Amino acid sequence: MKIRELHVEGFGGLGPLSLSFAPGLNLILGPNEAGKTCLMEFIRAALFGLTKRDRAYQLYCPLDGRPFGGRLVVEKGGRSLTLVARFPGLPRLEREREEWIFPRETGALLYSRVFSLGLAQVSNLALLSGEEMAQHLYSTALGPLGKSYARAVEALERRREDLFKAKGQKPLINQLAREIKGVDGELARLKILPGRYEELLRELETLGEELKMVTEEWTRVRREREKWDILARAHPLFSQLEEIQRLLEEEDLPSSFPPRGLERLEALEKELEQLEGELEEVRLILEPVEGALAQPFQGGDVLSREGEIMALREEWALIKEKKRRLLEVDGRLSVLEGKIEEGLAYLELEALPPRPTGVVWERLKGFMEGFSILDKERLALEKELELREEERERREGELETLRGMAPQKPPLPRDEVMTRQEFVSQARDHILAAPSLWQAAVSIFFILLGAGGFWAGEQYGWPLLKWGGGAVALAGLGGVAAAWYRKGKWLMEAKRLSRRLDLKEFTFFSLDGLGKGLKEMEEAWKEVDRWRMKCSEVERALGMVAREMERLRGSLESLKIREEAFRGEWQEWMKGLGLSPLSSPQGAQELLRRLEEVHRAHQEKGVLCQEREKLTRAVEGFGHRLKGLLAELDIGFDSLEEGMVALTGALEGARREAEERGALEARAGPLREKARLLEERLKKRKGEMKALLEEGGVASPRQFREKAQKWERRETLERDARGLRLQLAAILGGNWEGWTSKLVNLATGEAMKKAGELREEEERLGKERDGLIEAKTRLQKEKEELEGEDKEQELAQRREELLDRLRDAALRWTVDTLALVLFRRTREVYERENQPRVLKEASHFFSTMTGGRYGRVFLPMGVRELWVERHDGQRLSSRFLSRGTGEQLYLSLSMAIMLEVAERGMVFPVALDDILVNFDPARASRAVEAIQSLSSRLQVLFFTCHPHVKELFASMGGATVEILSLSAGS
Repeated sequence: MKIRELHVEGFGGLGPLSLSFAPGLNLILGPNEAGKTCLMEFIRAALFGLTKRDRAYQLYCPLDGRPFGGRLVVEKGGRSLTLVARFPGLPRLEREREEWIFPRETGALLYSRVFSLGLAQVSNLALLSGEEMAQHLYSTALGPLGKSYARAVEALERRREDLFKAKGQKPLINQLAREIKGVDGELARLKILPGRYEELLRELETLGEELKMVTEEWTRVRREREKWDILARAHPLFSQLEEIQRLLEEEDLPSSFPPRGLERLEALEKELEQLEGELEEVRLILEPVEGALAQPFQGGDVLSREGEIMALREEWALIKEKKRRLLEVDGRLSVLEGKIEEGLAYLELEALPPRPTGVVWERLKGFMEGFSILDKERLALEKELELREEERERREGELETLRGMAPQKPPLPRDEVMTRQEFVSQARDHILAAPSLWQAAVSIFFILLGAGGFWAGEQYGWPLLKWGGGAVALAGLGGVAAAWYRKGKWLMEAKRLSRRLDLKEFTFFSLDGLGKGLKEMEEAWKEVDRWRMKCSEVERALGMVAREMERLRGSLESLKIREEAFRGEWQEWMKGLGLSPLSSPQGAQELLRRLEEVHRAHQEKGVLCQEREKLTRAVEGFGHRLKGLLAELDIGFDSLEEGMVALTGALEGARREAEERGALEARAGPLREKARLLEERLKKRKGEMKALLEEGGVASPRQFREKAQKWERRETLERDARGLRLQLAAILGGNWEGWTSKLVNLATGEAMKKAGELREEEERLGKERDGLIEAKTRLQKEKEELEGEDKEQELAQRREELLDRLRDAALRWTVDTLALVLFRRTREVYERENQPRVLKEASHFFSTMTGGRYGRVFLPMGVRELWVERHDGQRLSSRFLSRGTGEQLYLSLSMAIMLEVAERGMVFPVALDDILVNFDPARASRAVEAIQSLSSRLQVLFFTCHPHVKELFASMGGATVEILSLSAGS
């Protein structure tokens, strides 16, 4: 199937768009955001449809209301079919009854994985390995045999690892060996145990009685030690309590005292002292304030006129600004008068004419812009004409140079060269596919083996051996016949290729010589094409330059006519204004600007004269009011400024005097009130002091403190006694009277000494008791071991069972190991002689792209990874290839799979999206050759945004390249 035409109505940012494609190689060139990826996705959707569940449906749905879909005109089996796509939905054939031949699920998956390649796919080198890749490659040659081999090898490896590992823990053989080792150790331990069971029983009975006696004695000593510990802790406390009771009875201490009496006394004394000090300070401050308030008040007349004075002060600020403005106005009037006289002299006028209107200025501006635009157009056309003349001379020289460098045409036509190159490639593949002699050798071996068996059966009368040997000999004869038949077919094909290529010897050496000659002729034809293309491009550019020069000359003539008409219109307008028609627009603009300046100056002069008159009247009125007020207050002055200063000073002085008296009054009132309150609080606190002394039954504070010290001594002794009673109650418990009789008769240190002796005895008995328990435990364990002698027979039987299982596992591991060795040898033979056709095609493409550095691509049987072979025979895994080489390998393999799938009837156009980014120039050129060879069998759509890729395809001879351009936003 090949795409002939494409019509996009709406798909993402594309549409409406129509493109036509050649049946071979098509190069679609466009910058970023031109829609190349969108166009690739449209082709996939138009072939296999879109549903609302597809991510592309939401991503590429048009947002401007255009129809979502388009049409494809495809060529299939010699028929031209129009495929209509409306999304969501499946494509349908226009005016055809049958359905579209490709199913959606399988066809879309095959197209996306095989026929549509982008940089993301070829850069993912991990795809070169994996079970899916191995199964796909071997399915073309082995069918289910390749999968069975891989599964068998994997199962054998897994079984071997389950049986044994050198340092494993879970495999069966390792577990069995560890269990046998443990059983042997247990058996050895059981055999060395002594036979003294009766002796152990007697020792256990003796130890039990002795342990019982020691335990009873240890318990008695511990209880006695606990009693003496209690007496040792309680005796010091009991002695202190007796001493406190004696002191309370002997000392003369008061029986009562006012609550918190000492604290209350100290607080009253401190407060009385503070109140007396504060009262003295207030009286010292109040005395000078009362004296100052007794003096008479000055400045009453000035304060009575304060409102009038403040109004004059506020007005004075405005009057000062007006006086300053009056000076500025006088200076500005003199400047304007000089400017008006100068302007009239420049215009040579006696009186001021009327002011220019806005219509005059707009008309003048239009004339100036028109003359400027005409000048710019003329200069631009002259410059462009000069550049085109230089370009025409350069193109003519270039064309003459090219005609003198015309290359010589090769002796063979271009099509014949391409055909012979294809036959050379087929001849190389045919030589590589030459039948080997191993089949004939094996068949001869079977003939000899069968003949020997037939003779032995005949000689010794064994019919089964006789007829079996005859069958083997017949099979060997059939193998020899098949080998000679394959050899004959190979020779016939070799003769056909030799006749087609005019070869005397069908060898690699002769093919290399012929291939070099064909390559040279191909390069010569490419050079001829390049020369013709350059000549046609130069001639086409020369014709375009000539047409452009004619257009520019016509534009210059038209511009001159427009200039003459515009200049006549200018002269008529100047006559209407009464100015000289010879003046330029710039000169007329200057005259009108000067006249406008004179009018503005005259207008400003009138405004300033009115302002000067107002300012003069305001200053004179303020002076009269100020003089009257100063005369009434008896204040002399010489000028307005001095009068305002004197008036302000008198007002500030009167204010300060009034503020001082007000401050004194405000200060005296709180001081008087504070003095009264302090006297009342002092009297009250003295009464409280007297009542406190009467409550304590004393006459002075000193006697009150002495009584407080005695009361504090009594409280301390009683508090200590209560604490000691609580501690003794906690130590002795509820039997207070029983313990008291013992504590009274106990000497100091006696209880502690007795408790220490009992503690030592307790420790000695405890150690003896622990030793007896440990010995009993040891003997009990030994007794239990002697009772389990029947276990030895069970362990011996267990050991024999484990040895049987170990022998069986070792036999299975040996069989699996031999099977793996045989499988590997079979795989090596198969890898050397039977690789899938897909890998042969991939090897051819990969060798072409790498310039012969790598000769073969192969997939070891049972291995999930591609390998390559260099020209020197060294083999490498695809994981160790560089990024660019890995992408070339992926591209080669993909192209081989495309051809394999196409031969099976599933043919699609190939879409490649900028896959040469990581290729160097040499390998990119060879990759283009491989893509061109692919385009001879399949339609190829190559999308790119790089102009140098276009030049690379154009510079290659051979197949015709259809170049389509997409612009950004198309």
